[in-house]
Amino acid sequence: MENRENYFIKNTDELNHSTSVPLSCCDVYISSVTNLDSLKYFNTITKLKLCALDSLEFNSDQIIDTTNISYLTNLADLFIENNDHIESLDLSNLSNLKSLFISSCHLLKNITGLENLDKLEELVIYDVPNIDKSFYYSLIKLIENYKLSKIVLDIYSYILFTDEQLNYLKEQNVCFSEKIGFRDNYIYSFKMMEEYNNKIIDAYNRIHAESKTRDEVLYKIYKYVKNVNYDDDSLEKRKQYIEEGGKFHKFDNKYKSINSSYKALMKNTAVCEGYVNLLRYFYKLENIDLYPVFCEIDNSSHVAGKAFIDGTELYFDPEIDHRFNSDDNFMINKNDFSKIHNMYFIRDNFDIIYGSKNKVRE
Repeated sequence: MENRENYFIKNTDELNHSTSVPLSCCDVYISSVTNLDSLKYFNTITKLKLCALDSLEFNSDQIIDTTNISYLTNLADLFIENNDHIESLDLSNLSNLKSLFISSCHLLKNITGLENLDKLEELVIYDVPNIDKSFYYSLIKLIENYKLSKIVLDIYSYILFTDEQLNYLKEQNVCFSEKIGFRDNYIYSFKMMEEYNNKIIDAYNRIHAESKTRDEVLYKIYKYVKNVNYDDDSLEKRKQYIEEGGKFHKFDNKYKSINSSYKALMKNTAVCEGYVNLLRYFYKLENIDLYPVFCEIDNSSHVAGKAFIDGTELYFDPEIDHRFNSDDNFMINKNDFSKIHNMYFIRDNFDIIYGSKNKVRE
């Protein structure tokens, strides 16, 4: 077995003072850096992982310019996660790339050079809401030209494909992924995604048929979501799993499902994040980008939602409104939201997009 060594770089100063890596080091992990200026000295590495390690790092300054990745011509594995500054990624020089993983890069718009990745075997990309639609059309060509063994796409990409393209993706055993928590995801088989989308479109069309205005549509969607039952039983089982030494990132789908919109929709049961994820998919059909807000209520971790609608910052908490049989947390402003939600940290994409300065603790 190949003897691989890891090389960890935990801040920009460390990276800028590194003019090389030990020849025995194949895998390089970089977090909490603002630039990749010294990356050109690392051209022997075969694996690069760029990621914030926790939610607080996510709100710190992150990499903007990825140009120097192009020097890593021996790279076989590229992993980029939790970066809200990267807007473009050029893979043209990475012809040896075998595995590409991109997650939670909310400003990423363009990925170019896919046509040069003739050795690519695995592609995982999800929670990239601003990616240009043309990427997915290029992706179809990539799949047609190169036989990939693993393809996982964002659940929100499903509605972008034509019926013909979806049939082709089904033949290729493509799976879909939904972001849950800070560094985890819930996997949908193609069959699950197909059933899920059909059911949500049926509900969405019924709501539209019964509504006269867009505001009425948004409220009825919210009411539909808040009627999901809270999954106390599965939550207790998961707590027991953790107490017995289970790790969150090692959960199989049965433990992660209560955070997914799939279980919220198909089984009518979920925990707080499942409510928000279901609302997020519905609102995506209305061209509204809603994102999770990680917070606390009564000293317990909680997930609510946030969106900008017609330029106004609005918050949503369908799980709390389910609990108290109210609509008090539908489309409320930040001040009202903060009355019961402790926003101790926010993975707040809109603070970046709309120009406000991110805060770690409020």
